[in-house]
Amino acid sequence: MASRFAPAPVRAALEAVYAVNHEIGSVAAAVREPGLGAIRLQWWREGLEAIAEGAAPPREPALQALCAAAPQLAGMLAALTAARAADLEAAPFANLAALHAYIDGTAGVVMQAGLACCGVDAQSDAVGAFSAPAARAWGLAGLARAEPAWRARGRVLLPAGVRIEDLCAGARAAYAQAQGLARAMPAEAFAGYGYVALVPLYLRALARGEIAAPAFARKLRLVWASARGRI
Repeated sequence: MASRFAPAPVRAALEAVYAVNHEIGSVAAAVREPGLGAIRLQWWREGLEAIAEGAAPPREPALQALCAAAPQLAGMLAALTAARAADLEAAPFANLAALHAYIDGTAGVVMQAGLACCGVDAQSDAVGAFSAPAARAWGLAGLARAEPAWRARGRVLLPAGVRIEDLCAGARAAYAQAQGLARAMPAEAFAGYGYVALVPLYLRALARGEIAAPAFARKLRLVWASARGRI
């Protein structure tokens, strides 16, 4: 929904990035054996590396869309396959540092790619200062929402002694930090990070024992955030 606030070429690039991220993030749920998941992740990595090297992509819709709209981001997105290898592990994250590293390698990479789609230098000090806590807020809220589904598949994600409430508290703190830094972000960057404005909605849903927020409330929140130019 946040990509709707971008011009058509930028929107196409964002949609391609999100499609690739979705496909890679779905690998673990689609296989029963970790070995098969590793093979699929390797296939995605090789496809992205081929695009980065200027070769034709495999006949896969998300990769073809990326090649058409944002081939320069293929190398960056290839890093997702290494981070997502953790999805295939049976053991929970060893500690919070490992969990945060996973979020940096997944949500963090996707946000950097999204900002790059918007023509923003993701390596600049101001953008980097914002994107790190913004991606962490989104990632922590996402893990808190996904935890029941992982548990239903027999996987415990959380390190020993860490509760979903702790993830929510971390997401809340990271969101507050990002909120203060968002004022320095250029207007054209909003489509690449605007979805972070939905974190409070998801945290309130989790507090009610739910994982989703109504679509109308999400749209309204994004329109409000876009109009104000902040999350």
